[in-house]
Amino acid sequence: MKNTIKKIIILGIAVGMSTALMAEPNIDNSGMHAKMAKMAGEKGMFVKHEAFPKDYFLISKSLPFAVGLTLHHPRSSELNLSETQIEQIKKIKRTTVPAVVKAAKEIKALEIALAKRMMDGAKAEDESKAVDTIAAKKNALTKVHLVCIQNVRTILTPEQRKILLSYASVKMHKDGHKKGKDTHKEGKGEHKAGLVKLPHLMKALLPNLEEFKIDKAQNIKINEIMAEVPSKMHEMMDKAAALEKSIRKAVVKEKKSLSSVSSDLDKLEKIKRDITTLQIKTITRLQKILTDEQYKLLVLELKASHQCN
Repeated sequence: MKNTIKKIIILGIAVGMSTALMAEPNIDNSGMHAKMAKMAGEKGMFVKHEAFPKDYFLISKSLPFAVGLTLHHPRSSELNLSETQIEQIKKIKRTTVPAVVKAAKEIKALEIALAKRMMDGAKAEDESKAVDTIAAKKNALTKVHLVCIQNVRTILTPEQRKILLSYASVKMHKDGHKKGKDTHKEGKGEHKAGLVKLPHLMKALLPNLEEFKIDKAQNIKINEIMAEVPSKMHEMMDKAAALEKSIRKAVVKEKKSLSSVSSDLDKLEKIKRDITTLQIKTITRLQKILTDEQYKLLVLELKASHQCN
């Protein structure tokens, strides 16, 4: 009896491995990354790593891209989609992707302009309208994303949705093999916690206090920022992360509609807006602490750091 059970388990594993090895995308889209990179254009001056258009959503990592998972994922053939289903999803792609790319490019341009103004010495209070605009546009773009997920979900059968979830969170290489742990990190001098990828001045400055000839009075004020800002920042980041997790669970696992999570999206927008406002105010505070010469050297160092990576 034990030998029989053992054989059944081994056979089941073998069949599962064989199915995974035989899996392939429903539609090959191997040139997509290069095409998206071309559409995205040049990265911002202080952006080391860009995932276009994902980086310009209010939720850039936690939500699945349903069209890609059903049509282009290396294991999407496991869904056994009918020709009708494939055509329906392709129609969603044709109507959604161009609008998403256009909106993402608009948001990106706003972010780059804001970052440049801050580096040129803009005051925090003068940028509140720009931050509000970026926040609203990212919220709206994320709602388009949620509607796309909802529309694709209605096309799939319950069994297909289960299969999709089984591979949706598995990171894959372009050749279809499973990837290891994601090691994509925030680079030195790159601040991505809020709405906008702003330069992380403190992270670039602190290891080089002697190089920038920071005097005792300046050091005291810099320490005041470090005693106050990080704790506030991390508290807001934790709240944002919890909300993103809740929204993902509601949409992906509980099959909730956009209207069900809309209020949580608005709360997330406010938190990320507050994070970005704190980042901007911190940049303004630091500009006032440093001399013009010190600040110019810091900006030059940041630019050189990003150009070398």
